[in-house]
Amino acid sequence: GLKDGVPDGQGGIKGGIYRYSMNSQEVFANFFGTSSPFADLFGTMGGDVPEFYGELTGMTLPKKPAKPPPMELSLPVTLAEVYNGATKKVTYTRRVLGADSTTAEAEETIHVSVVAGAADGTASRFPGKGHQDVDTEPADVQVVMKTAPDSKWSREGDTLYYTADITLCEALTNTIVQVPTFDGRVLSVPVNQIVSPGVTKTVTGEGMPKASGGKGDLVVRFNVAFPETLTPAQKASIKKILLSS
Repeated sequence: GLKDGVPDGQGGIKGGIYRYSMNSQEVFANFFGTSSPFADLFGTMGGDVPEFYGELTGMTLPKKPAKPPPMELSLPVTLAEVYNGATKKVTYTRRVLGADSTTAEAEETIHVSVVAGAADGTASRFPGKGHQDVDTEPADVQVVMKTAPDSKWSREGDTLYYTADITLCEALTNTIVQVPTFDGRVLSVPVNQIVSPGVTKTVTGEGMPKASGGKGDLVVRFNVAFPETLTPAQKASIKKILLSS
């Protein structure tokens, strides 16, 4: 035939070459966007079947298991654990589905990695470790880190705050504050100014570890202890000094 072109008399073919390569299913799919003429009624192969399919056919179709919300567990941590990094064990109780479709409570244990410098409220997710129920996928477990309060230490982002107790004499006449760090060192922080209310001392690079490397800053706050009593002579001396300054 001439479907491949017209012979040119010299052993070759002249004219455009055209070949029909698609079968009937490909033609249907190109025109209608699907290879199934029943896609509007029954959905595409591998896709979700319309809800009315059961009523139309009288068949009971299996339901896709739903995913329940995760179990949320709280993980108390200390600032020392967050500073150094730690692995914490969490034990909890969940429902486990048996072969007879009944549930029973079981104790589970998971291990949570606390990354050095992690922010308070950081969540770790454990897929499928939560409650099991009929016709649902196993729930996930989400463990949320909660930093326990500390009487001496607090944190804001990468900045650590330490409250040092000093006497009124030390606040007025200079002192050296000893700050115990979370990695076992002791910092000697000189305080050479008068410590009035609100005064702080910043030590660069001694704060919380950063994810990008390095550390934040350490800010030393002061709790000044006033004497409970003074003798008349002491009061007179203090008054004389303060009035002359």
